[in-house]
Amino acid sequence: MIGSHIDTVVNAGAFDGCYGVLSGLAVVRAFRKAGIKPSCPITVGAFTNEEGIRYQPDMMGSLVYAGGISLKKILDTVGTDGTRLGDELQRIGYAGDLEPGSIVPHEYIELHIEQGPVLEAEGIQIGAVENLQGISWQEITIKGTANHAGTTPTRLPVLTIRQSRKCLKNGCVLSVILFAQCTKQNVNSFTHMSFHLQSIIRGKLHMQLTQRFAYSAKKMWIPR
Repeated sequence: MIGSHIDTVVNAGAFDGCYGVLSGLAVVRAFRKAGIKPSCPITVGAFTNEEGIRYQPDMMGSLVYAGGISLKKILDTVGTDGTRLGDELQRIGYAGDLEPGSIVPHEYIELHIEQGPVLEAEGIQIGAVENLQGISWQEITIKGTANHAGTTPTRLPVLTIRQSRKCLKNGCVLSVILFAQCTKQNVNSFTHMSFHLQSIIRGKLHMQLTQRFAYSAKKMWIPR
């Protein structure tokens, strides 16, 4: 089996996921063009909803295929737009009748773009995956007092986001950066931060932290 996923996210790269599916189709086409019959059948797989943006959990198609979750539960999943996954698959013509997992591959190959700078920086054209990453998603909320930005002095004993944002956010960021430097295989990113508008002080600061660590999620820095 040769395959990957065909859904993607913003700024993931033009060939995110689909490169693995296209490579499988290219292999099949090459065999046919050369008139060669492979020693074993070749299946090209395109797994549904790898990203988990509109419907959760992520890696949904492969999870069902591997028997990690029931097909019925997944088809009944409601997306962020209120639609049911099973209905949407029917609508776009992607609701097949083959039982998931009925084709058990002898080997599985997935080509994927790196989506990072390492190979290019080191002058390497292709790399082999050595590990899988544990993923931890954290949401951090800092609460203060909402007010007007032009009339609230910092000398008064009122905790505002203007006062707490810099020290607490920078403290979180610094802690994550220091931890990342100590654990070279760890990847940490603040993927979303909500700040106040130009002339107001918001009463709440919300941050989303993504952590990835090779082999184990237990080695991640988890804010408390």
